[in-house]
Amino acid sequence: MVAIDSILPASPLNNAPTLKDRKELVEQLFKTNAHRRTDERVNTILWWTEAESEKSSFSSKFSFLQKVWCDKNFRPFDNVASSVKHLTAHKNQDFLIRLSTSQKGGITLTFRKQLKGDRIVHTRFCVNNSSCIIDSNGNQHESIASLVEWFSLHRYRNRSATPAGYICTSN
Repeated sequence: MVAIDSILPASPLNNAPTLKDRKELVEQLFKTNAHRRTDERVNTILWWTEAESEKSSFSSKFSFLQKVWCDKNFRPFDNVASSVKHLTAHKNQDFLIRLSTSQKGGITLTFRKQLKGDRIVHTRFCVNNSSCIIDSNGNQHESIASLVEWFSLHRYRNRSATPAGYICTSN
């Protein structure tokens, strides 16, 4: 794996990274081998981080991605249909964590309404300016592991739930 230690370069006028810088930073994520690069995936990250918006929180969203990019329990490129399909096909997995496909900077948990049940539902959380996920109780989670632990305890009342992991098979 390649570490992503880039410092966000600043444009001289507004002290924020330029669009070109932001695109280069997004490309660096895919050099880690954690997730296969496609143009569609690059565009997803550009959209999710609001890289093309002048009034955005790109830096905090990008910093969040840097922290969680290689987490095996993070499936950033699943969508509603693929996440339901995955959990339906893998009865031994109870939930997955992905990027929201409808809210920039949102994190979606797709999960079984009841542990080991067949009904699949979705809930969304946001990433704040400190690059943390905020849960429904207002707690900050700096990592996917922290969110996984909180969600298992909160949603399934201290019963062990299994997240759906992600394995990149090729670049």
